[in-house]
Formats: sequence, C-alpha cells, structure tokens
Amino acid sequence: MKALSIRTSLTLWFVVMTGVLLIGFGATLYFGMRATLRTEFDRRLLTRAEALVAVCEWEEDARSVEFEMQPEMAAEFIAMGKREAGSGTFTFEIRALPDGRVLHASDPVLPALAGDIEVGASFAFEGSGELLRECSLRRTLPTESEVLPAPEVLVRVAASYELVVDQLARVRTIILLLTAIAVVVVVAFGLFLSRRFVRPLRELGAAASQVGQQRGASMPKRGNDDEVDRLASILDRTFTALEDAAERKARFTADAAHELRNPVSVIRNAAEIALREGRTADEMREFLVDIRTTSKRMGDIVESLLTLARMDAEAGVERSEVVDFASIVRDAVTAARIAAPTRVHCEINAGTFVAGDPNLLRILVDNLIGNALRHGNGSHVHVTLGTRDTRKAVLTVSDGGPGVPEELRDAVFRRFHRGNGQRSLEGAGLGLAIVAEVAVAHGATCRIESAEPGARVIVELPVSEQSHLDE
Repeated sequence: MKALSIRTSLTLWFVVMTGVLLIGFGATLYFGMRATLRTEFDRRLLTRAEALVAVCEWEEDARSVEFEMQPEMAAEFIAMGKREAGSGTFTFEIRALPDGRVLHASDPVLPALAGDIEVGASFAFEGSGELLRECSLRRTLPTESEVLPAPEVLVRVAASYELVVDQLARVRTIILLLTAIAVVVVVAFGLFLSRRFVRPLRELGAAASQVGQQRGASMPKRGNDDEVDRLASILDRTFTALEDAAERKARFTADAAHELRNPVSVIRNAAEIALREGRTADEMREFLVDIRTTSKRMGDIVESLLTLARMDAEAGVERSEVVDFASIVRDAVTAARIAAPTRVHCEINAGTFVAGDPNLLRILVDNLIGNALRHGNGSHVHVTLGTRDTRKAVLTVSDGGPGVPEELRDAVFRRFHRGNGQRSLEGAGLGLAIVAEVAVAHGATCRIESAEPGARVIVELPVSEQSHLDE
C-alpha cells in the first residue's frame, strides 16, 4: 500500500480528530438534553400524581377509601395536564389497594399494569394513537383505626410524550446539520492548514534541487527561527559542506594528476632517450638513476595521497591509545639523522604521553622534519618537545631557511601548496597538509612562526592522563 503524503496525512488526522470531538460534543449535548426533558416531564407527572393522592381520604363510616373530586375540578385538572403536554392526551387512574377497586378513571382508560407495581416508575407505551409516558405512585393514607390494615391507593398519571419527542427530533436535526457544516469547514480549514504547513517543505525541496545546478544556493527561511528555519540552516550547512568537499575533491584530483603527470613524463622521456642507439654504460646508469629518483618521488606522492585519502575516509582517529610521544619523536629524529647526520638536533622532554594513533603521529613528525630538511637550504633543523601548563605537549621543528611570509602561513597547510607558487620535482606540497590533517584528527593545533632566520612549526597536542600520573 502506498504511503500517504504529509499533506494528506495531516488533513486526515485533523479531520478525524475534529470529527471525533464534534461527535462527542453533539452526543453529549443531545443525551444531556434528552435526560433533562425527561426529568422535567416526569417531575410534572409526579406533581400531578401527588395532587391526586391529596384528594383521596379514608372514610371511617364506610370503611373504604373515597376519591373526592368534583367533576368540574376533574375537568380543569385534565385541561391543565393537556396544556402541559402540548394539547395532547392527559389521563389518570386511581385504585384502592389491596382489592384494586377503581376509584376514578379518566378517558382514555389506561391499560392494566403488568407485574409488580414500581413506585415512581415512568415508562412509555402506545395508546390512543400517540406516545404516552406514565408515572405510577403508591401511597398510604392516614387513618385513626388501629385494628384495620392501613389503606393504600395507586395513582397512575399518563400524558402525551409527543412534544418532547418532537423537541428531541428538532435537536437531532440541528446537531446533525451543524455537524455537517462543521465537517465541511474543518475539511476546508484542514486543507488550507496542511497546504501552509507543507509549502515551506516544498520550497525547501525546490531550493535543494537547484543546489547541484547553482553554486552557493541557499535554502529559503521565514525568519521566525522555527523548525523549518532550523531545517533550512542544517541543509545550508550540509550542502555547503558537500559543495566544499566536492570542490576539494575535484581540486585534489586535478592537482594529483598534475603532480603525477610530470614524473611520468620524466620517466618516459628518460627511457626513450636511453633506448636510443649509441648510449654508453655511464649514460645508461645516469638515466636509470634519474628514473629511480623520479620513481621514488612518485612513490612518496602516492603514499601521501593514500594517507590523506585514508584520513578523509575515516574522518578522525581510528585507533586511539596512550602513546609515548617522546619516544616517537626520538625515533623520527634517529631516522632523519641517517640521511642528514649533522643537520638534525633535538631536545626532548622524556615521559610526554598523548592519546592518539602512533602511526599517524609518526607520520606527523616525519613530515615536519622532512619539510624542514627540504626547505632549510642546508641549515640545521632543531626539534624540541616539551609541555606547557602540564596540559599541552608542544612539538617545535625549526630550520634556518628563507622562512614563510606571514600572508602565506595559513596557506602552506593546504594540499599541493608551495610558497613560491611554482611546481618542481622537489616536493609535492603535501607534507604540511598531512601534518594539519593529523593534528585536527588528534584535537591539536599547528601554526608557523618566524625563526629569524627560517621558520618554526609548532604543534600542540593535549597531554593524556598518563603524563600527570607519571609526574
């Protein structure tokens, strides 16, 4: 079964809930009015019955109950009852108990009671072509005799119930008519309300469909900071992040292709030249050395690209543990001294622990030292590791090269960026970009300062609890 749309669901829920409330209100009103009319009708019948009991009295001489009401009074009594019943039938009957002798019976005669008499009962029955409602009343009359049983009378009063029935029918009609009108109004209002509710979502959908076609398209907002505006803000941030990611991916792919195209061209040209006739062994060796150097650079570029791609995919540190950062820095310095024995100097504060991925942290240190060696113009590279306020592990790598202009100190952490704006076989512009990515993944900060001469790269990482315990 196909799911209903939001607008249809809202309309149905609104109509159903309002319809239930209307039906409940109408039913409560109708049954409450019916109970009130019946109670008032029975009260009037009971008043008439009590008046008839007052006319009955015990005759000591005749040893019987007598009904003493003049014919004129009885006619007036019946006329008053008819007026109260809406000019319908009004009749009554009085019997002496226990013999059941009829003391008085008006026209039309009431049908005999079936079963035991329930004092004060009222019920409806059909008689004289119309609906009547009866009230039965049983009372004991006062007497001075202490020998004879107390005399009782049974009074039955009945009146036409048609007026009440007609009133209830009119009430039902009015309630049904008002309910039908209310349902129509509710449906129209529900459609209007659902349309106003869904319209912002449709506008968001229309704006979202233009994101891929128009750069920087923003979601429409109503300016009242409601749920729709917050959703629009979330979509804006999401689409902006996606656009930036797509732009970075396209730029990264283009830069990577450009970086790899140059070494491939060098290798191909060297191979083609080497294959020409008349080359000496020394010339062949020179070409092979050139190919090996270029291949190593290609390997470094590919390795850096794979590192960045893995970090982009993981969006954080996949394996985090408490590591001895001082040991990692010391191992990186030892490895760097193999290629430059006299250029790398270090001052390391032992027992500095941080939380993170030891492999990524080693890549961070290697790239910092390698970048300083590459751009230091043969100067010494100084590596120091210490702590600041016992909360930060501060790694500093400085060189005596030309340094980095202040306006380029943020840009050097971007991928494939070089300070001089030129691309050569020396480096790929990925070292500091990897440093920045690893730092962000570990909640660290990195920045470049002037070393006068040269540049100083400072990385600050949060110290783990192990460092505090060791202290």
